[in-house]
Amino acid sequence: MAALGDAAQFYDVEVVPPREGRVLRAARRAGTALAGASFGFIPAPSVADLVVKRRETGAELIRTAAGDAHEACGVLARARADLLTLSVEDFASEWGIVPRA
Repeated sequence: MAALGDAAQFYDVEVVPPREGRVLRAARRAGTALAGASFGFIPAPSVADLVVKRRETGAELIRTAAGDAHEACGVLARARADLLTLSVEDFASEWGIVPRA
């Protein structure tokens, strides 16, 4: 039986730059500039991805947009808190990790 907080033994989380080519990177920069000039009326594009990896192998299990710089910090903090407080099964369920057969 899994104990509360043992997800940290099996998973690791980090915020990394999104995978993108030159065109998408330029579009993201333009979107960020436009969002900044709109005084919050246009949402800023995501600047980072949250990645959950299997600690044992380093295999990437999920990658999802973490939001703008402020949101990415909050998403990472939530994921780290979940690692410390949830069981492996509950963490997987909460973050959408699908077990492989």
